[in-house]
Amino acid sequence: MNILIRDCLVLPMDGRDGDKYFRGCVCVKGDKIALVSDSPADAEAFRASCGGDLREIDGRGKLVMPGLVNIHNHISMTLMRSFADDMPLMEWLNEHIWPFESKVKADDIRIGAELGMAEMLLGGTTTVVDMYWDEIAVADAAKKTGIRAVLTPTFTDTRWDDFEKDFAAVAEAYADGQDPRITLMVAPHSVYTCSREHLLKAKELSEKYGIGINIHVSETQDEQD
Repeated sequence: MNILIRDCLVLPMDGRDGDKYFRGCVCVKGDKIALVSDSPADAEAFRASCGGDLREIDGRGKLVMPGLVNIHNHISMTLMRSFADDMPLMEWLNEHIWPFESKVKADDIRIGAELGMAEMLLGGTTTVVDMYWDEIAVADAAKKTGIRAVLTPTFTDTRWDDFEKDFAAVAEAYADGQDPRITLMVAPHSVYTCSREHLLKAKELSEKYGIGINIHVSETQDEQD
């Protein structure tokens, strides 16, 4: 599909000197941004090049900018919002969140991910980095919603075997770039839940697949100490 967003306020965020924004158009051809311009003549030339295959969007009163990137999520925990708040991390985890999560199934994870992704897309977030288990269910939600996702299957020492199955499923489906919107990292949960042995195994997976590592570090003063 060809798309012309006209008469909008454009915020390029490309690091150029001078004006930080301008009024103009953004044109899309297929799955690529073909034109960003403040010239009415450029917009008309793009319109002519598309023939009748063009969707025009009136951008008056709207801002067009690159999508926001949410770089740390447990997106399926949208289902746990306000379940337990305003307490020390370890109390929150041990007494509330981990007992809740012990009852969560793959379908719950998919539903929570769909809800969280819908909320993000409505707010302008187009890329999400997610750390959780059953990430293949999160992948299903990403494919359904159209968001760009970096999936990072996670583990603690107590669930290494489940993690290996989870990681293998996601790697088989997405490690080779089969879907350009879904990529992969490996995610040891933290230094206080993962042994040196398992952290080194995560490093081996990172090197094998050429992917990054996502981990919690230095979240609290207690962890710093």
